[in-house]
Amino acid sequence: EELVRSAIEQFYNKDGQPPKELLIPAELDDAAVIEEWLSDKRGNTVRVVAPERGVKHQLLLLAEENAAAAVANHLRDEEVGRQAVEELKRLIRLDVLPRRIEGFDISNTMGNQSVASMVVWEDGQMKKADYRRFTIQTVTGANDFASMQEVVTRRYGDSEHLARPDLILIDGGLGQLAAAMEGLKQVGHPDLAIMGLAKARGEKEERIFLPGRKNPILLRANSPATHLVQRIRDEAHRFAITFHRKLRGKSMLASPLDRVRGIGEVTRTRLLKQYGSLANIAAATDDELTASGLEASTVAEIRKILAKSTT
Repeated sequence: EELVRSAIEQFYNKDGQPPKELLIPAELDDAAVIEEWLSDKRGNTVRVVAPERGVKHQLLLLAEENAAAAVANHLRDEEVGRQAVEELKRLIRLDVLPRRIEGFDISNTMGNQSVASMVVWEDGQMKKADYRRFTIQTVTGANDFASMQEVVTRRYGDSEHLARPDLILIDGGLGQLAAAMEGLKQVGHPDLAIMGLAKARGEKEERIFLPGRKNPILLRANSPATHLVQRIRDEAHRFAITFHRKLRGKSMLASPLDRVRGIGEVTRTRLLKQYGSLANIAAATDDELTASGLEASTVAEIRKILAKSTT
């Protein structure tokens, strides 16, 4: 009884919208008080019912079965996660179980707008609050090695206050691993455990690359450790690709008007809506543009910017 009451209070104390009828597995002594509270939250009458037969009773039984299955799945996932970190610790000879793993990936298209991602797996689940995205700042062109070194340097420099990982996972082989290790060395953290994950060209098996070891460790396809590192690597890849697509989309929507001092997003949108295109803005007279609410100096700069964009 206390468990049911506590579950109702915790769920509906948040943003849960109470239903017209709430089915519970046992009668509550203070059901009337709970009904009044839920009715106030809903704005109209809510009934709390403990059905003993019929369709509603069957719904309760189904809910109990689903809850039991969810608990079983959670316990199974916890066990698989425990097996994965223990296997990973043994495979790469870590001093501690890797409770926190940070995964990195680089994404670029023909060397343009290179970005990187960092995702975090902690205690059995992805910790999205600690994810980070990076726009590559010091590298020109498609250079994944230099990009990886930059990102690792930025993440583990003094300006970053996230918890230190038990293991760093790099998407790539010896080259990316060496670049990341150089980044760690630059910021004074050469002691952090690190590994690379990659497939050999034309093969399906995943390989782990470790510092100071030329030959990689071949992972079994169905092992818990393999599934764990693949999950982290794939999530880092997804996060990097999503960020890259977002930046590409912004660049495609960019307008020469963005370079005009005195024109913000609202004014730019208003001008394009009013005139229909950049060509029509360029064809408008100074008086027409001034009548649109622009300063004379802004009109002059628009002329200059648009003239450059069409040459």
